[in-house]
Amino acid sequence: MIVRSALVEAVVLAGVAASREPWQLAGSFIGMGLSLGNTGVMLAVVRETAPRDRLGTILATIGAAGFLGSALGPVLAGLIVDLLGLTLTHVYAISSGLMVGVSLLLILLMPEVRPEKPVTASPVRIALDSLRGAAADPATRRLFTLFGVAFLGSMMTGAYLPLLVERANGPDRLVSAIAAVTGTAALVGGALSPFAGYVGDRVGFRPVLAGTMILSGAALLVLPLIASVAGLVVAAAAFSLCHASSRAMIFGLLSIEVPAP
Repeated sequence: MIVRSALVEAVVLAGVAASREPWQLAGSFIGMGLSLGNTGVMLAVVRETAPRDRLGTILATIGAAGFLGSALGPVLAGLIVDLLGLTLTHVYAISSGLMVGVSLLLILLMPEVRPEKPVTASPVRIALDSLRGAAADPATRRLFTLFGVAFLGSMMTGAYLPLLVERANGPDRLVSAIAAVTGTAALVGGALSPFAGYVGDRVGFRPVLAGTMILSGAALLVLPLIASVAGLVVAAAAFSLCHASSRAMIFGLLSIEVPAP
């Protein structure tokens, strides 16, 4: 399932690179939906293979990869275009090749993890039974609500962070200021969140989750009050770190509290 998702992304990115008309571009991105749903499968693999005493650190490290990719990806694409003289078409083609490489690494290096009790029902029946089981489990409902609230808060505010940067910085070198705030926040969140996973392994996932969610809310309250770019960098980085850490703690609790099928 994980390899399939990576290959679908490779095909989608190749389609974007080959697109020459808006309808072709739209058609390529529609296919991206077929790559979704792999997060739960990856979480199941970690649950079956990771040592229990290092589960938080491992989940936080995996989550950090997404934040680091979000921070470094635009920088790498900019270097490809500005320094190498290539186009955005080449950027998407290179990205497609990277996803093919990821697929090969998964095939060659990741051992297969199969359920102890293989399911023989139809895919539709399996999907419906899984949804019913998740909805009926109290731990899943609680963690789903927490994750939804955290994700909602991040999406509601993240899109408007550049406006706060513009207000604090003014029009001069605005793009660089926005990149400094958003890029630094993503880098800090990705680089330091594994430390929260380590703490969670030692003191428990629940205390770390409660603390990081409270600090996330405090950072969001402070952000619109800051009048300098440097202050925005610090506050945005603090929010990114707490948000990444809370996601890792939620996934950790899902791994240990949700019963096996």
